Order: sequence, then C-alpha cells, then structure tokens
Amino acid sequence: MSKFWATGSQSSSSDDSTFDDASCTDSDRTVGSLGYSSFEIAEDEPPEASCRQLESFNESFRAISIDTSEVTASPARPPTLPVDDTRVAWARARHTQNFVPPQRRSGPPDPTRYTRIACISDTHGYHKNIAVPNCDILIHGGDFTNFGEPEMVEDTSRYFAELQRGERGARVGSVVCIAGNHELTFQPEHYEKVWRQFHHPESGPYDCQRAREALNNCTYLEDESYTAKNGIKVYGSPWQPEFHRWAFNLPRTEIGDKWRAIPDDTDVLVTHGPPLGRGDRTGDGQRVGCLELMRQIQGHVRPRLHVFGHVHESYGVSSDGTTLYVNASSVGRDYEKHNPCIVVDLPHDPSIPAVLVEPSSSMQQDDIREWLRQNGHERLVPFFERQEVSADFLVKPDNFGEVCCVLGLHRSAKAVADLKAALMDLRAFMYG
Repeated sequence: MSKFWATGSQSSSSDDSTFDDASCTDSDRTVGSLGYSSFEIAEDEPPEASCRQLESFNESFRAISIDTSEVTASPARPPTLPVDDTRVAWARARHTQNFVPPQRRSGPPDPTRYTRIACISDTHGYHKNIAVPNCDILIHGGDFTNFGEPEMVEDTSRYFAELQRGERGARVGSVVCIAGNHELTFQPEHYEKVWRQFHHPESGPYDCQRAREALNNCTYLEDESYTAKNGIKVYGSPWQPEFHRWAFNLPRTEIGDKWRAIPDDTDVLVTHGPPLGRGDRTGDGQRVGCLELMRQIQGHVRPRLHVFGHVHESYGVSSDGTTLYVNASSVGRDYEKHNPCIVVDLPHDPSIPAVLVEPSSSMQQDDIREWLRQNGHERLVPFFERQEVSADFLVKPDNFGEVCCVLGLHRSAKAVADLKAALMDLRAFMYG
C-alpha cells in the first residue's frame, strides 16, 4: 500500500516593538530591581511566534495515511537545526523565539495567592554571602562546590539547615537542590577517571560517598521529580552539553534523551545549564545553551518557571509569555561579584505565569540607620548620617557605584566591601 506524507511550513515576521541590540541602553536590558543588568528583554530577535504556535507547527508534520483504517507515525526526520553548532542553531532559531517583559509585583509574600520561590545557583562556596529573603522554597541550581569537596558540601548543608531554622535573618520553608558540573564527586564513575586533572595527585581523590551523604537538609534531585508546597511539581536534572571534562556532561547529540524524560506536568524545572537563547551568552558573546532543552521546554513541557545557572555572565531573567527563565548564578565570571538572589511568586492558579518579585520599601533615613545598627552594619552609620538616601535608591539596578560616591565611601576598599554586604542584606529585607 502506498503512503503519502504531509508536511507543513512556518513563517515569521518582525515585530515593530523589537529592540535593536546595538542601540538599546542598559536600562532597556534591565528586568526588575535585580541589582545587575539582566538579559534578553532587549534582544534584537523577539518574534511573534509563541510556544503554542510552535506546537501547532510541529503537529502539522504528523503522518497522514490514505488507508483510514491505519494511521502511521511519521518517520524520523533529520534535525533541521544543528544541535552541535550553537552559533548556526541560534541564527536559525532566534526568529522563533518570543521575548516579552515578565509580570512583576512587589511586597511581602501573599500565601493566599502565591508560592514564593527564591533562586540561587553557582555559589561555589560563597553561599553565606548571598542573602536569602523569606520564602516558601529555596532553589539551588547546582555548583555549590568548586570540585566536589566534601567539606564544602557539608558547609552548604549546614547553611540550608540554618535558613530553614530562621537563623540567618529570614525563614525558608524548604530547599530543593541539584548538582552542577563542578560537583565532580557526585558522579563517582566519572570522577574516578578525571580526578587527577583537578587535584594534585599526591593529595589523592576526595571521598565520593562522604560528599554525597553530606548533602542533606534539602531535597536533592537528579533526574527526578518532587512535589513541593501547594502541589508544585519540581523536576531537577544536573546535565549540560559537554564542557571540558567536568561532571554531568553529555555530547549535544545525545543529551536530548535526558530532556525527553522531563514530565509534561512539571511546574518548575531546575537544570544546571541553560536552554539555547536564554541566559546562555558568555562574556565573549557566544551562545552556549542547549538546543534540545529549548525544544523540550517550549514544545512539550512548558513549565511556568525554569531555574538554572552555569553561565555566570548571563545572570538575570527573561520570559516567552509561558515560561519565566531565571539564570540565578550567584557569582560573576571572575567569582568576585556576588549577585542578589532572584525572587519569584508562582500563582496558585496554574493558568497564570510566574511573577518576578521586586524589592521595595518605604524606609526613611532614620529607619535605614536603625536597620544598619540592628543588622551588624553599624560601621556604615556615619556615612548615612552625612547624606540623605532612600532605600529604593540604594538597591536601584546598576547603582552601586553611584551609591558609593553619594555616601563618600568610594575611596575606602573596606567601606565599599561593607556596603556590598549591607545592601545584599537590605535587598533581602525589602522583599518582606
């Protein structure tokens, strides 16, 4: 019996509201009051196509049999995008992407309408420098160590316990954590082959069992799901496209199997690496995200929130109207800059997208000085007595240099370091 196959095609057009990447300002690129410039909102490629339009497009490739008594599945089609060449893949895929401003709100948690989620990643041992606000769930996107050191795992675990006991200035309901490529000891069979490349041979390898057993006081996910507060379904996976000889690496041509295992009813997806085109731009401008992950997220799973890290330089958020993408990398490319925690409210109504939460406060000058005294930053009080500043000015995006100059402490390295720590704590306090 002869079979005939029907195919479809898709076209895209430019949007009048598209930002020009070469001309947009830093403020155009900023999403919310995150303290650092965010990514993607001011891309030059926001298209009209939505994820659901893409799904409709994919459905048009179904096989159509002349024999109505039998419907035959379409034969495997060769990929239309080169999964192992991100430059070419993005050049072809960028016009299928929808970049829209995320929904925003400010104010304290509202447990009648939202589940509050705080997002961090890539802390690399600096976890205690990242102030976390009150939240229902803290998500860590991996790379909490440098090389999988058991001692660093133990310290991270103690930190999680302190947060959940309310001992660090805020109370965290629960913690969800995945591994990243730096957690070498969490993939023992791989670590056994490569440890000499990461440690001096005379020191010997780390104890993988000790490292893995040290991570408690959290829900650790490795290609598995977890039902969190309010029935939120979280799926976590540590994999990323092959990157030198780090842990949880797979070739780009093989990693798709990992993403196809993500359940379609996932509300919150946590991976270590980013999808192609979302929080994946390196310092030299290259896109290094995973095409197969992008396909799975937008074509099948459509989670309301996707949390990841790995590419430190692309810290920030973007949205395609269905999924809020959060690159929560807590340290910068040089491991020196410490990025604030990103906070999201997930509505109880599953039809409503995730909401980016912005810090806000009506604190006056006297309130700020009193807060500094009560929270261990009394050394900064004299600077705030010389100059009137508002709390919102202090945490305004990309404003740290101006704050230092206004307060007159830019000539003192110690005072600058103290101010960084104070503003990190103040930002967390301003989430309520």
